[in-house]
Amino acid sequence: ADVMLSSYSQHTLSYALASAFPAIVQRFYDSVLEPVFNALVPTLTSIKALAPQSVVYATLISGNLILATAFGIYAMTISAATLCNGLALAASVRLLRCKQ
Repeated sequence: ADVMLSSYSQHTLSYALASAFPAIVQRFYDSVLEPVFNALVPTLTSIKALAPQSVVYATLISGNLILATAFGIYAMTISAATLCNGLALAASVRLLRCKQ
């Protein structure tokens, strides 16, 4: 939480993605990240207290890259599903027009 409340978070890839795609990032957080974070935060907090600062920073950077990659996959999946739904709808409309 201390990183999120600092100005450091404004210079992360995750922050940039959230600024660029707020609605999709919120869906990603609600459906994927929130359950994981709720389960892991107590453990991560205790590990952070024991770990050297260099390990904490390396973990933050790695975690940020992993989150950005996971978001990219999530966004592409949503885009592909939306595209498939749109194509199916267009095909259905075309089929109905042909039957008339």
